Amino acid sequence: MVLNPGEIVVMEGTFLYDGTVECDLRIVRNDVCHGSADYDDSTEIAQDQHR
Repeated sequence: MVLNPGEIVVMEGTFLYDGTVECDLRIVRNDVCHGSADYDDSTEIAQDQHR
């Protein structure tokens, strides 16, 4: 996994899908809070916000 600048892995683990398939899992922190992209929402909710 290639991280973008400002992203850090905060936790790693393994997810067992359907009790048989192992999948690697990573929780990544970054400086973007993704918006809804819904034009009916206010700008603060619809657009991505950078922290």
